[in-house]
Amino acid sequence: MIFIIGVNHEIQYMYNSISASTEKFQEYLKTKAINRNVTLIAEELSKEVISRQKATDSVARVVASSLDSTNHQFCDPDSETRESMGISDRQIKKKHGLPETGGLSHQELEIYDKTKTECDRIKEKHWFSLIKDHVCLNVIFICGDSHVENFKELVTKEGYPAEVLSTNWKIE
Repeated sequence: MIFIIGVNHEIQYMYNSISASTEKFQEYLKTKAINRNVTLIAEELSKEVISRQKATDSVARVVASSLDSTNHQFCDPDSETRESMGISDRQIKKKHGLPETGGLSHQELEIYDKTKTECDRIKEKHWFSLIKDHVCLNVIFICGDSHVENFKELVTKEGYPAEVLSTNWKIE
């Protein structure tokens, strides 16, 4: 079973000082993992993004490491992998002749958003490819709120059970 938790990505980062929201999310995640006999906590995040955000770690990785029989996996492609998949922001903008820096007009933003949504489906398939060997066991997958329904649909189309545990975890 894949248990999906939708979040605002800010809640995923661990910093030197732990906020009340982070503590609350840690406890929630740990409780869900224990109660559902989870063996893998996977997430839409990468080491590269943690570094870029100047965070010290991922909340999910910290929780997984605190549980004896639970592993952790980053699933989001880093910049280099996005380039090789053809889904980097630079490639999206270049494909449609959009400016690489500065703001986009309303029409340009519509074009960008449509292509970004198509790229999100590619990313979601990538995430699933990384965890599908684990889904005979119980897995928690953490992703951005906007991916929850599409990712659940993908998982179930692939013949695996999925349940959404939450759709809006955020920093309060």
